[in-house]
Amino acid sequence: MRKINARIRCLLDKDHQIGHSYFIGVETDLDIFKAIKNSVIPLLEEYFYNDTQKIRQILNEKDNSDYNFYKKDETAQNTLSELDPENENEIYILNDKLSSVDNETSAHGFIAHISNLKG
Repeated sequence: MRKINARIRCLLDKDHQIGHSYFIGVETDLDIFKAIKNSVIPLLEEYFYNDTQKIRQILNEKDNSDYNFYKKDETAQNTLSELDPENENEIYILNDKLSSVDNETSAHGFIAHISNLKG
């Protein structure tokens, strides 16, 4: 949470940091993953309405890793490019793999990616 909050302070301000209340009763990596997916990400989407790039920065998403919470929406991107070939905006949606995370190992991959840990 320190890394996420440091990124929030840089991109927004200290008053929008994520508090401990989102993690009460959390004991495992899977619990942490669910708290981030179900509570923290919706909150970040409120904070940064329509600016997925900032949310991706907070979640440490610099590449196209399988452990990103967001992935490029290629279909929407192609449609946008057809409508406006000069538009360089990237469109992201929540990663469809999030719905299949149901064990400690897969949850740990997402958490490690956010906190920039190895393994």
